[in-house]
Amino acid sequence: MNQIKLLGVSQDSVALIFDALEHLYQIEYFNLYTNIAVDFKPFLPVKKVDYAILDHAELNNVQTDKYFFGTAGGRTKRLVFEFFQENYGVSREQFVQLVMPNSYVSAASLLENATFVEPGVTVGPQSKIRFGTYLKRGVTVGHHNDIGEFCDINPGVVLSGKIKIGDDCIIGSGTVVRDNIEIGENSIIGVGSVVTKDIPTNSVAFGNPCKVVKENKL
Repeated sequence: MNQIKLLGVSQDSVALIFDALEHLYQIEYFNLYTNIAVDFKPFLPVKKVDYAILDHAELNNVQTDKYFFGTAGGRTKRLVFEFFQENYGVSREQFVQLVMPNSYVSAASLLENATFVEPGVTVGPQSKIRFGTYLKRGVTVGHHNDIGEFCDINPGVVLSGKIKIGDDCIIGSGTVVRDNIEIGENSIIGVGSVVTKDIPTNSVAFGNPCKVVKENKL
C-alpha cells in the first residue's frame, strides 16, 4: 500500500495516527486534506515524519484510493466524513482499519472500516465495532456487544456482554458497563462510572451507580 490519505487535521491526534500508519503499513509520507482552514503547528516527533497539509480542493479521489482520519474525536470525524463523502464521493469502503499489535480481536467479531484499536485492547466474540469508532488502550469489549459509529471508548473501559451503545457516544476512562445494558446515541458517560441501568439517548450521565444528570444538547 503506497499511500493512505488522511482527512481532517487535529494537532492532538495526528501524531498517534502517523505512528499507527507507519507501524502497520510502513508509510512514511502523509498528505492531510482539510475541509476547513486550520492553524496547525508542526509537532516535533522523535523521528522525522514527512507530511503535507493540503486544502480539500486539491483532493483527487479515485476508487482505489485509501483513507483514514487525521483527527480522532468521533463527532469531528463524522463531520469530516460527511463533507468528503458529499463533495468528493469518498466512501466507507475506501477507509482502512488501524488495529495495533498487542491487541486481541476475536476472529468471530466484526470491525468495520475506519476503526482504530490501540494496544492492549480486547474484543471478544460476536461483537461489532462500527465505522469510525476508536477503542483506546486497555479497553475490554466482551461478547455479543454492538458499539455504534463514531464512538470514543476511552482507556480502561470494560464492557461486559450483550451491550448496545448507540452512535456518537463517549464513554469515559475506567467506566464499567454491566451485561444487557443499552446506552442511547449521542450520550456521554463520565470517567469511572459504573453503568447498571439503561441510559437514554442524548444523555450526560456519571457516577456509581451511573445516573443521568442532564441532556446532551450538542
